[in-house]
Formats: sequence, structure tokens, C-alpha cells
Amino acid sequence: MNKNLFADVSNVSFMNTDRAEWAMQAVETFADTTGLDVDSEIEVAIGDLTCNLMHLCKQKNIDFDEMLAAAERMYQADVQEEAKVPD
Repeated sequence: MNKNLFADVSNVSFMNTDRAEWAMQAVETFADTTGLDVDSEIEVAIGDLTCNLMHLCKQKNIDFDEMLAAAERMYQADVQEEAKVPD
């Protein structure tokens, strides 16, 4: 795993609403590509995209569970860090 992917979680120049918007853009692109209606099938689109990411990790010899655990740690750090930022 590329350790640099999740190395710096202290950058609060982006807020979690920005991060969620970037994720939404990825889901919308995936839904458009696969013919899903993101408005009525967002959970399906997220689930299918996650499944496809698992296939990609297998093809690239990347441990998906390790990536998921790293993502969970980064998410928790983002949430904690944003809570410290004054409004």
C-alpha cells in the first residue's frame, strides 16, 4: 500500500462538506457511466462502486481491507479535526 495516500490528515483547508462533494462527483460519474439514476439509486451506485473498487484492488494486489481501515482512520481524523475548527 502507498503509505503516502493517508499520511497527512491534518490539512483542514478542505472541510468535510468539500470531501463529501468530491465523493458525490465520483458517484455521479460512476452512475452516469453505468446507467444508474443517482437521485433514486444512490445507495446502489455507492455499493456498486465500492464493489468495483474491491475488484480493482484485487487486480492491483492491494489489500482492500487495509485500504478501508486506513480510510476509516482518515475519516475519523477529519471529523475530529473539523470539530476543532472555529465557525
